Amino acid sequence: MNDSLAVRRLWWKELRQMTPLLLMLPAIAAGLQLLNWANNLDASVHAFQTMQASLVFGMPALFACGIGAMLVGYEKELRTIAWLSSLPIPARRIVGVKLGAGLAGLLVLWILSGIYVGFARGPRWSFGELVSEGWTHPTHSLYVLLAGFALAWRSRSALVALLLVVPAALAPYVLAFAIDRWVIPFEIPFERLLFGCQIVAIAVAGWLALRWGRVALSAEPPSRPGWQSWLVDRDVEQARLWVARVRPVRPPMSAAVWQFAAQSRAVLIGCGVMLGVAMLLAMFAHPFGAAVAGLLALVASSWLGVVVFQSDGTGDRIRFLADRGLSPSMIWWSRQLAPAGLLAGFALLAALAVTLIAGVGWEDRIDVGYTAGLVTAVGGLVYLTSQWFGQLLRSPIVSAIGAPLVSVLMMSYSGFAIGMMETPWWLVAVLVPLPVVATRVMTRRWMDRQLGLGYWAGHGGFLATLLIVPAVPMLVAVALQPSMPSSIAEERDAAAEGAPAANGPLIELVLGTEAEARQDPAFAFADQSGAQGDVQSDEPETDRDLLRDTEHQLRDRSGPISIASRQVIEHLQFVASMARLSTSGDDETSAGKDSVGDAPVEETRERYRGAIGLLVEITDRMRTSPRIIEQDAADLIEICLLEEVRADGAPERLGEALLRDTCRLLGDRKRRQQARMRAVASSWNSFQRELQRGIDPGTLGGYPLDRVRDFSTFKRAWVGDRRVGVSVAHLWELARGGPAAATPELLRKIANDWGRSEAEYGIGPDGIYFRADDPDRFVGANRLGNVGSVASQWYAGWEDVAAEVAREQQGSNR
Repeated sequence: MNDSLAVRRLWWKELRQMTPLLLMLPAIAAGLQLLNWANNLDASVHAFQTMQASLVFGMPALFACGIGAMLVGYEKELRTIAWLSSLPIPARRIVGVKLGAGLAGLLVLWILSGIYVGFARGPRWSFGELVSEGWTHPTHSLYVLLAGFALAWRSRSALVALLLVVPAALAPYVLAFAIDRWVIPFEIPFERLLFGCQIVAIAVAGWLALRWGRVALSAEPPSRPGWQSWLVDRDVEQARLWVARVRPVRPPMSAAVWQFAAQSRAVLIGCGVMLGVAMLLAMFAHPFGAAVAGLLALVASSWLGVVVFQSDGTGDRIRFLADRGLSPSMIWWSRQLAPAGLLAGFALLAALAVTLIAGVGWEDRIDVGYTAGLVTAVGGLVYLTSQWFGQLLRSPIVSAIGAPLVSVLMMSYSGFAIGMMETPWWLVAVLVPLPVVATRVMTRRWMDRQLGLGYWAGHGGFLATLLIVPAVPMLVAVALQPSMPSSIAEERDAAAEGAPAANGPLIELVLGTEAEARQDPAFAFADQSGAQGDVQSDEPETDRDLLRDTEHQLRDRSGPISIASRQVIEHLQFVASMARLSTSGDDETSAGKDSVGDAPVEETRERYRGAIGLLVEITDRMRTSPRIIEQDAADLIEICLLEEVRADGAPERLGEALLRDTCRLLGDRKRRQQARMRAVASSWNSFQRELQRGIDPGTLGGYPLDRVRDFSTFKRAWVGDRRVGVSVAHLWELARGGPAAATPELLRKIANDWGRSEAEYGIGPDGIYFRADDPDRFVGANRLGNVGSVASQWYAGWEDVAAEVAREQQGSNR
C-alpha cells in the first residue's frame, strides 16, 4: 500500500469524524452569546465577560476532553480500531495521525476564540491582555487532550474514557496545590507553579498516549477460555437450568432495568461520584467550591440524561432488543428509572443535608426550601434536555460533550422567555416535560433505527413547539396592541410635508459670561437639540446685562428657541415680575424704588418692557420649533404674559406698542394650533427616522419615552413602538381638533400614555391648579421646570381668556 496515500486517507477519516464537534461547539457558543446578550441588554460589559469565559476557554476545553474518546474510544466500540490494526500501516503512524488531528482541531478552536476576543474588545485589544488573563488555559487544554487520548486507549468504553478525563484534568491543579502547601517553604506565584506542573503532566500524558496507543494496536494474546465457553460446550437445556438456578427468572420490566444498570454501571457510578463530590463542595462557603460544585452537578446531570439512550445506541444494542419484540414503552421506562432515580436520590439527600446544617428558624427553612427547589428544578431541566439530546445524536461522545452546553442554552432560553418576553412562568413550566414527551413518542422509531426524514421531522416539530410557544404571549400582545390609525397617519404626513421647515437648529440662550463663552469656536460642540451645556455660568451683574446679553444672542442667531433656554427665560420672568411690583401702587416715591437699588420709575418700566419684549420674541420663535416640548414651554410663557397683560396698570407699564404685540401673540389661536400640529408631525417623523437608522430613540418631541416605550424587555420594546404611535395619534387628535377635542376622556388618555397624573390635565379636584382653565388659580405659570406634562395646557381656558383680552385691546385701539 502507498504510505502517503494511506496517511492522507487516515487524515481525511479523522478530520471528517471530528467535524461535527468542531461545528457544534462554536454554534452552541454563539447561541449562548446571543441569549446572554439578550438577557443583559443593559449590562453589555457583564455580558461580554460572562461569554468570554465560556467561549474563549470553554470551547477548547470541551473539545480537549472529548476528542480522545471520539477518535479512539468510539472507534473501539465500532470495532474500526481492530480493522485499522489489521492494515499494513505502522501503529505509530495511526497513533500519530489521531493525535495530530486532535491537536489541529484544538488549534482551530483557540484561533476562533482569539478572533472572537479581538472583535469583542475592538481595536484596543492586544494579545498580551488575553495571555495575562489566562495564559495557563492553553497548556492545560493540551494536557487534557493528551490525557484523554491515553485514557481512551486503555478504556473499553468511550463514555468511561470521558468520565476518567474529569478527575485526570484536576491532577495538575492538585499537584500544584500540594507542592505550594506542603513542599516548597518559600513563596512562588501559583500560576508559575501550575504551569510547571502542566508541562510535566503534558510530557507524561503524551508519552502514555503514544505508548498505550501502540500497545492497543498490536496483536493481542488469545484470552483464556472462561465459564462462558464452558457453557457453550454443554447441552442447551442444561445451560438454561444452570442459569435459572444461579440467577432466578426476573419479570420483563425488572430484567430490562437490571440489564440497563449493568451495561451502564460505570457511567452511573461515575456520575454518582461526581454528584457526591458536588454536594460536599457545595456545603463550603468558599465561592470556588460552589462554582466547581455547580459545574460537576451540571456535567453529572447532563451525562445521566445522555446515557439513557446512548447506552443502547452503542453497537446497535437496541436493535437486539427490538428484534425480540420488547415494547417501546417498557424500554423507555426501564432506561429512565435508573438515571432519574439516581438524580432524584441525590437531590433529596442534598436537601436533607442542607436542612440539617441550616438553622431551625422558619426563615432559614423557607430559604433552604426555595434553594433546594430551585436546584432540583435546574437539575431536572438539565436531565430532561440531555436525554432528548442523547436520543437525537448517534455519537455518544458528541452527545456527552454537547449536552451540558445545550442544557445551559435551554436554561438561558427559559430565562429569556420569562424575563425578556414576559412569558408566564406556568407556561414555561408546562413546556418543561416536552423533551420527555418527544423521546417517548420517538422511541419506536429510535428502536427500529428508522432515523430518516420522519424521525428528524418529528423531533423538529417538538423543538419548534418548545421555541415558538413561549413567544406566543408576546406576539399576541404585540398583535393586540393598537397602533396609529391609518387616517391619522395620512393627515399627519400631509401636515408634516406642508409645514414650513424650521429656520435653523434649535438655539440655547445662556446667561452672562456663558453667552460670551458660547461664541468661542471651542464651544461648537454644544448641544443644539436642547441639552444643557457643561459650562457653569456666572449670574449677570445687573438686570441690564441680562437684557443686553439676551438681546444680542437673539439678534446674532436666528432659529427656534430651545427649552434649554429655561434659565434665561425664568430670569426674564423674574425681572418682569419684580419690576411690575416695584412700579405698582399709588405712592410715587415707593414706586420709584427698584429691587436692586434706587432708580426712577421710567427706568424700571423700561427694564420691565425690555423683559416682556424679549419674552414675546422668545415665545414667537419657540412656536417655530419642530418639537412638542417647546410648544408646551411657549404655553407657559404665554400664560405668564397673560397674567402681565391682565394686571392692574398694564397699559401704562407696557406701552401701546408692546401691549399690541403681546395681545397679538396671545390672540393668535390659529398660529398656535398650526405650530402644535407641525410639532406633533415633525416629532413623529424624527422618531421614525431614528428607528429606520437602527437607533433606539429615547425621546419624542423632546420628552423622554421611558414611561411610554420601556426598553427593559423585548415585549415592552416591541409593544412600545405601537404605544408611541397611539400616544402620537392622541396628541394629533387633540392638536387638530382644537378646543372641542380637549375632552376629559382624551386628556385622560394622554395622561395614561405618558404616565402622568390626571390632575396635571385638569381632571379631579386638584386639576384646577395644574391646568390653566382658570388662569387666576393656575400655580405653574412662572416655572418652566413644570414642563413635563405633554400637551397639558393645550386648549385650556387660558386661551379663551387670552383671545378675549386681545379683542378688548383691539377694540380699545379703534
